[in-house]
Amino acid sequence: MAETFTVGDVVRLKSGGPKMTIRHVSTNPGGTPIVNCEWFADNNVNVREYEFVADTVEMVPEGDRDKPQVRLLHNSANVRALRECCQALRRRR
Repeated sequence: MAETFTVGDVVRLKSGGPKMTIRHVSTNPGGTPIVNCEWFADNNVNVREYEFVADTVEMVPEGDRDKPQVRLLHNSANVRALRECCQALRRRR
């Protein structure tokens, strides 16, 4: 049975990713439950928003809500890898 979500729930994609807050719950024309989520991106500078099929997200446990999402060791190899990734994404646009 699928989870039931309400506005304000904190969720994450089942495949991983940032913690998101549900803004709206609805169904698409075919009756599939949809959740509209928002989350902070770009070092908490910008707010992103997207609609997901409800079966693709899961609740974030209470104890995990205030923990840092990612810890990245600051060293030259990580900085170089991040720079290369950003350059590859820009080339795709």
